[in-house]
This record gives sequence, structure tokens and C-alpha cells, in this order.
Amino acid sequence: MRAKHGEGGWHFMEDTFMLPAEMDLLKEEMEKNPNKFWIIKPPDSACGRGIQIISDVRNVPQTKTPLCVQRYIMQPLLIDGLKV
Repeated sequence: MRAKHGEGGWHFMEDTFMLPAEMDLLKEEMEKNPNKFWIIKPPDSACGRGIQIISDVRNVPQTKTPLCVQRYIMQPLLIDGLKV
């Protein structure tokens, strides 16, 4: 979306990597920021099953199945006490 619509307006979105295609980019980012946490999200149909929070590059699953990995926000901004 950034490539299509430009950089502006995307500051609210955390770093996101799609595995397995961006595995090398993710590992590079994790090694640069060893104290950050990352959330691994399986595809839509998983209904929340398989979500993991990791901080070590060795815990990134080796997969051929698409996974979304984002920098985890420890204290997100909430609206009426809910993440939206």
C-alpha cells in the first residue's frame, strides 16, 4: 500500500513482514532491535489460533504457509478500553 499510495499517512502502522517472502528482512530488523517484541499471526481462517509473541529471531517459525509478523505494541492506544 505504501508503494501504491505513498509514504504519507502510514505512521500509525507498525513494521509488518509477510513470511516466508520477507523472512530475511524480518531477521535483519529483529537483530537491529533485540529488545522489541513481535507478534506472529497465522492466516485469516485460524481464528486466533497460533498467535505468538516472540523477541528472539530463533523463534521465528520456518514456514511455507503465509504468516504476518508485526512489531508488538506493549501499551497500545485504546478507544473505550478496546483495541480497534
